[in-house]
Amino acid sequence: MSIKNLHLQDFRGRVDSIVPNKACILFTRAGKEERALVMYDRVKFSGNSLPDNGKFDDYIKEGMVVSFSAHQIYETGHDRCGWFVTQIMADEVNRKLFPYLYCNDLATHGVFNKCGTVVYLANRQGVLTFKSDNGRQENVFFLASKLFIRSTRFKSNLKGSTQVEEGTEMYFDAVPCHNQENEFECQWFATVISNNPRAMFICGEGHVLAIINAEYGIALGSIKPNIWQSILFHRSMCFLFQLNLSTKDLREVFKKGDKINFIAVPSPKKFIAQMIATQISIYTDPRLGPQL
Repeated sequence: MSIKNLHLQDFRGRVDSIVPNKACILFTRAGKEERALVMYDRVKFSGNSLPDNGKFDDYIKEGMVVSFSAHQIYETGHDRCGWFVTQIMADEVNRKLFPYLYCNDLATHGVFNKCGTVVYLANRQGVLTFKSDNGRQENVFFLASKLFIRSTRFKSNLKGSTQVEEGTEMYFDAVPCHNQENEFECQWFATVISNNPRAMFICGEGHVLAIINAEYGIALGSIKPNIWQSILFHRSMCFLFQLNLSTKDLREVFKKGDKINFIAVPSPKKFIAQMIATQISIYTDPRLGPQL
């Protein structure tokens, strides 16, 4: 097998994934998505080489748009790159495309644990859409390296995958980017994307319903006015006047009806209780202090 001795000059692409001393760049050539491998010692920042003892992600971030030159190589190995970068420049154009990488005083908030729908997939990148708080449909660009399926990082190509398809609902965190400056006209760049929502902590008040044994108990927690849910708690998550009860017998501490404060997360379907406690403590009235 042979390849043509091709060389790319001043191409632009987007950093897809980073490991300690190398990264992969996604770019489009002749309508086809391709990948280029870049080593740390090939990077120049503001015209200067990087220090010998530096870290790649101190200078280059996943999602960053870069200019590079490269020559063609055999597409082999774990990286599946058909090009080797001879020079890469992170320049001023990135300030327009991804201002959050350079400026820490922007007032725009990111989005957290939002649900969106996948509308486009390429090999290692995609776009999803969601309804923002102001009711507008907005687009989010994401890289496969930011995707997790059942808590495991996604390592395959997105296009043709049975785990992620156009129309699939996903949950994501994202930071803003300028839509007029990227090829998909996305207003957001996903920092993480998953097929499951991350647990949301619920804080409230309630009372002990039953003590099951020395280690476990069930409480009822008020999550909204007149709406109660059952909470399973373990003694390792219980506190009495700032003392952790991980070695105590709950039957000697709590009784049915004791008022409590709780922090909990939703439990899996068909679980013994509707929530699982991450903290249980004696109820505290802001006016009177802890109550027994």
